[in-house]
Amino acid sequence: MMIHCDKCWKDDEEEVQATHHCSECNMNMCENHLGLHNNSNKTRSHTSHVKEISFLPPKVEISIKYCDKCLKDEEEEVIATHSCPTCSMNFCENHINLHNNSNKTKSHASSVVEIPALKNTCDCAKCLKEHGESIAAGYWCEQCKVNLCENHFKLHNKSTKTSSHTHKVLTTVARNVPFSLEYEDEKKLGENEDFNFEFTGPNAICLDSKHGKLFVSDRSTIFEFDTKTKLMVNHFKEPQDRDHYHTCYDLRDDALVYVIDRCCASTIVKISRDGKMTYWENDEDMGIIRSMAVDKHDGTIYLLQRGGIDFLCPDTGKVIKSLRENLQGQNIFGNTDFASLALNSNNDLVLLSEYEMIVCNKKGKILKKVELKTPCGRTGRLVIENETGRIFTTQYGIVSMNQEGQEWVDYNNEFFDVSTSGKGIDIALDCENGELYCSSRSKTCVLSFK
Repeated sequence: MMIHCDKCWKDDEEEVQATHHCSECNMNMCENHLGLHNNSNKTRSHTSHVKEISFLPPKVEISIKYCDKCLKDEEEEVIATHSCPTCSMNFCENHINLHNNSNKTKSHASSVVEIPALKNTCDCAKCLKEHGESIAAGYWCEQCKVNLCENHFKLHNKSTKTSSHTHKVLTTVARNVPFSLEYEDEKKLGENEDFNFEFTGPNAICLDSKHGKLFVSDRSTIFEFDTKTKLMVNHFKEPQDRDHYHTCYDLRDDALVYVIDRCCASTIVKISRDGKMTYWENDEDMGIIRSMAVDKHDGTIYLLQRGGIDFLCPDTGKVIKSLRENLQGQNIFGNTDFASLALNSNNDLVLLSEYEMIVCNKKGKILKKVELKTPCGRTGRLVIENETGRIFTTQYGIVSMNQEGQEWVDYNNEFFDVSTSGKGIDIALDCENGELYCSSRSKTCVLSFK
């Protein structure tokens, strides 16, 4: 099929054979328009980005496949990770596990094939599909389920068809480097400063993956460290001069979110990078907030409290939804003793108790229930690795396991105070470079492990 000159078609609606393509402009051009392009003050610097059409690789056909079960049962577009030729169906990570363990279909497991994940290629899907070029992506649109380079990101935001997706676009595509599990290359934050620096008792830590920063809540002071240099770049006092916990980062609003415990009630604080500050009082009838997570796509705040999960509007702080009881008035999780909450790579909710792990969707449907073969005691922060889905939490030290509650790794040394039963320990996982951060209130320090 002939590739037309974009300028000829736009200006005169003429189908003229294109001879060159400029990846900077993302345009196909004929010989005449190429001359104009190369001599224009605006585009003459693009010459290194111009290639002859004949030298371009053939187009690569890319189609996004969604889980047939999620579409049928929940009317949700969840990207498929596996395909079963026997069933002629595509499945997400959760449904392929159900498929492979069902008495009816477990004999199909050997024929199941993996579907390549567009997100993990880190190449722009548009460049691959339209021009066969491997251009590094810097953006991921959750609505379209595709990676985008800088140029296609701009086109995406200007298009009338996709301009409404901007709030669902992540500004970076994670490299997804897994943690080594070796706990080597140990570094202590603050030790390389050119002035005397020490923590007084870090309560919580969280990562801003967009800007490559780590926030440390040190009693009533908040410190901001650069994850590459490990140097402090900013610090400020909590305005109410109170200790704060359950610190999270809202990627959508570029804001730090944390909880101030007031014994019978809690205050949720949201501080954006432009200095805007919001306070929301949590209903005292809801009990103690055990864990908190923030949706990286829409900013919804999830609170684990009173035997269930409450969804808070990121703009008003109001409870917009709860997962707690079914239609018969019974607890939908069958257990009110969950201590930790997180979101996995599919954006499903993961809850962890001493003996059990549950994965459920945003409607409360239980997708997976795993009985832990090794009880992990009262758990603290829960973080999940993007690439492997491996789960990390804290108890007397750092505990990690795979998605089935197996391949248990327990790390403990003099850094941890076993008498605290894991209290006062917090962790953060940097999937960009495979580093794990851990803070200890009793030891008054924050370490990074590679």
